[in-house]
Amino acid sequence: MPLSSDDAQAPRRLILPWLRHIPTRAPRISGMATPGGVYLSNGAVYSGSRLGLSLSILMLAMSLLVAYLLTVVVVWAIDDAVPVPLLAIRLSASLSGEALYEPVWRTLIEMMQFLFFFAILRLSPVSGYHAAEHMTVHAIEAGCELTEENVRQMPRTHSRCGSNILGWLLPLLILVPTTRYYPWYIVVPAALAAGWLCRRLLGSVVQRLFTTRSPSPKQLRAGLEAGRALLRKYAAAMGTRVSRFQAARNRGLLHIAATVIILMSLQVAFGGYVSDYYHMWLDY
Repeated sequence: MPLSSDDAQAPRRLILPWLRHIPTRAPRISGMATPGGVYLSNGAVYSGSRLGLSLSILMLAMSLLVAYLLTVVVVWAIDDAVPVPLLAIRLSASLSGEALYEPVWRTLIEMMQFLFFFAILRLSPVSGYHAAEHMTVHAIEAGCELTEENVRQMPRTHSRCGSNILGWLLPLLILVPTTRYYPWYIVVPAALAAGWLCRRLLGSVVQRLFTTRSPSPKQLRAGLEAGRALLRKYAAAMGTRVSRFQAARNRGLLHIAATVIILMSLQVAFGGYVSDYYHMWLDY
């Protein structure tokens, strides 16, 4: 039967011949962009590289470190041009006297660091894979045929993206330094409440401007391959029950948690030494 003009414009919901016996929908899908591809899981099965999950967390940690160092460099460069010891504020050094509007300066410096971090994410290849992940998940959840044409029409933001959590916590992360000057039991609840009310908006803005960008053909194919592999495995495992532990493992939560713990342990072990070195080198 020929398609109508409306059908021709809409993403096709037909199944490829070699996917004819494979479901086009799966239980709620989670995913993560990795430096070289896309990881998808519905809890029962997964597609993609688990090692890629650890590499993603490592890349995020390195991006934060680079953003911190860039902030230090910028603050150091303009320190003599402003009547405020910005470098001392950035390094959390003890000041001989309270600097003029120090809470405001400290907040602005934190915002600068987050802007550097977001810019690094935007420029990295992961932002393209991140968009491909979202677009593929949208196509699967809509029951569309997984073709490049259909997936390309999908939005690159997603309401379940972890960026929404970042949007919720962003006001808190920016305002935490002000707890040096104002009661934490006022700053923290106010920041969390403001973030919660704006989490969808902030998350969408963060995704659209920083953490995703239009994927290249290679990145989009990586999303398509991950989506097709997930549906094939889901069809083969239909009716199979998995434990909560296995579901968490399939979703990559254990690999992510283990990587975060290792990185935090390294930060605890060497962070103090690095901080002391900075203070000695910069004479603060």
